[in-house]
Amino acid sequence: MGTLATRISHIDSVRDIIKHVLSHFAQQSLSKEVENHLSVAADLAFSDELLFEKFQIWDAERDDETLLYHIKQFFEKRDQKPLTAEESDLTSQRRQVEATVKENVRNRTRQIFGQRITRLATERSLLTNDQLGEFLGVSGEQARKFKAGENKPQLTTLKNIADRFEVSVEFLVGLSDER
Repeated sequence: MGTLATRISHIDSVRDIIKHVLSHFAQQSLSKEVENHLSVAADLAFSDELLFEKFQIWDAERDDETLLYHIKQFFEKRDQKPLTAEESDLTSQRRQVEATVKENVRNRTRQIFGQRITRLATERSLLTNDQLGEFLGVSGEQARKFKAGENKPQLTTLKNIADRFEVSVEFLVGLSDER
């Protein structure tokens, strides 16, 4: 099938789905604003793949509420006024601050985890990285990284470590001081 024939077939498909959606909603009692948005969205669906996808989903699932929600979101986003240069700068600064705070929290969590693993290992006389690694079921190198705060384990490994030391995960990561 050629490019033109494929495009015509796509347009026919869009037209059929849009026609079906509009005939369904014509029988509903909608506000003028919602009717207008639905009509405009139907026109735009011919050139907006994401919007058309919402109509396709409705055609498959018949979920009026979800389609109307997505259309409302589409128009709210479209009608948003662009940010001023100052607002854009503030948004950028806020994102940088948030990223810094998140990184600091991650680093602090790894540091606390390392300190607590070291203390728990010492209490159990697990003095070498290999001894600790064997106790935890990880390599000696991994145990060293845990103690140094270089790595924080995945949640399943973290749970396993907490179980082996008979403490809570919250204690290991510094969310609680109670073991």
